[in-house]
Amino acid sequence: MPKPLRAILAGTLPALLLWWWSRSGFGVEALYARHIYPVVGGALQRLSGPLPFSLFEVLVLAGAPLLLLSGVLAARRRRALAWLGRVLALAGWILTWFLAAWGVNYGRDTLKIQQGWGLDAATSGPIGEGEIRALASRLALATAAAWRALPPEIAGDAGSRLPWDRAELAGIIDRGYRRLSWLAYAPAREWVSPRPKPVQILFFPFPASGMFSPWTSEAQYDADLPDASLPFTAAHELAHARGYAREDEANLLGFAAGLACGDDYVRYGVLRAGFSYVNKALRSFDAGAARDLRALLPEGVRADWRAISAHWARKPALTLEAGGRTYDAYLKSQGVSEGRRSYSRVVRLLVLLDRSGEMGLDVSPYPREEP
Repeated sequence: MPKPLRAILAGTLPALLLWWWSRSGFGVEALYARHIYPVVGGALQRLSGPLPFSLFEVLVLAGAPLLLLSGVLAARRRRALAWLGRVLALAGWILTWFLAAWGVNYGRDTLKIQQGWGLDAATSGPIGEGEIRALASRLALATAAAWRALPPEIAGDAGSRLPWDRAELAGIIDRGYRRLSWLAYAPAREWVSPRPKPVQILFFPFPASGMFSPWTSEAQYDADLPDASLPFTAAHELAHARGYAREDEANLLGFAAGLACGDDYVRYGVLRAGFSYVNKALRSFDAGAARDLRALLPEGVRADWRAISAHWARKPALTLEAGGRTYDAYLKSQGVSEGRRSYSRVVRLLVLLDRSGEMGLDVSPYPREEP
């Protein structure tokens, strides 16, 4: 067998085996998620966490030009095929590390299974339109109440700003995770997170407010992100750091941790995001009711929404579309059949969390539709 082919097989075969394991689900929860990943992910976070910059961003921004330069030199020396073989082998090892360091988590038991939601009378039954309508109303009231609890120096009609340094965010969110007594997998509550890191360049053209890098185990966010988006984005990425790969589950856990953390601004940030998801689901069958609920929110909340919309409007439309399609294909390759739409599946999980009595919104209860 030619040497380049052996190198390609050596890089891709482990990736294929790990991918098969993640799709099979056999032992993923019991062995990988609960024993292997905590060791690997924890070690990586201890290495990359103290760095004041995103190691992943440095590797990408330095590696891409070096790869291109090596290709040009190989072409000039008429060794393009050998160079291509090395690139394919390297790609295989990069994919292997992605799966070994974190990606196998896509095959773990769903949060619904871990929590036993739907297995008892309290959480079973289909989700009706009335239940979504009522939850959207309660979240609107809770978001408005959280806004009014903020001091005027950080929240006014022009929008809001962080009341503390961004470096404090991980500790605040970890406090929320520790308070999730209902979360069945205790190590996920006890995980100590490194601070989320701002990414200066990579996110500019792409449809991402944050990203978790499995290769370096870093939770990252767009450095230009409006303050109002940061609490939910960071809490979501820190759920990924705890081994929850599915986007809807990271959304739910980020929401719940932010709600439980005891910080007024983080509470407001995750409530605003949670309301946005549920109100979008409401809009799909009752646009008028969704519009009326949004109109109930204080002017400052709507100003934050306008700032977030302006942030996305500054991104190039072409790369937003291309990046969105690429990420959609990536999620589907990892067994997430709904692709990017999986983010919105958090509405189902929010309803299940609410049914279990663990959401803890301080507003009056609602009547649940009969199945």
